[in-house]
Amino acid sequence: MLRARGAVEQEPTDYLDAIFLALRRFGDELAAARGWLGRIDTTASPTWRLSFLAKACAARDAAERHFGELCRRFAELGPRPPPPLDRVARRLGAMAADLAALGERVAAH
Repeated sequence: MLRARGAVEQEPTDYLDAIFLALRRFGDELAAARGWLGRIDTTASPTWRLSFLAKACAARDAAERHFGELCRRFAELGPRPPPPLDRVARRLGAMAADLAALGERVAAH
């Protein structure tokens, strides 16, 4: 699968690590899906386009799972996460919008 440069592949060791790992994986998968969609736009072969679309869908689904993990973890922290996690929590809406926009791009292909 196409991965963002320097993608982290490790298991979390504590709660904070799990949050930041899910955040990094979300970003990696979002970037990967965008990369696959970009390849669709530059490829004429229907076979390759279909293959790239499948990979984009898989990366988008993985991004959605990691976003769900983030939302669950932040919900467990309550309505006011401690600093600096409060800054990340404020970005969850924008992250959801990015994921929705990516879903629309995938559906358009």
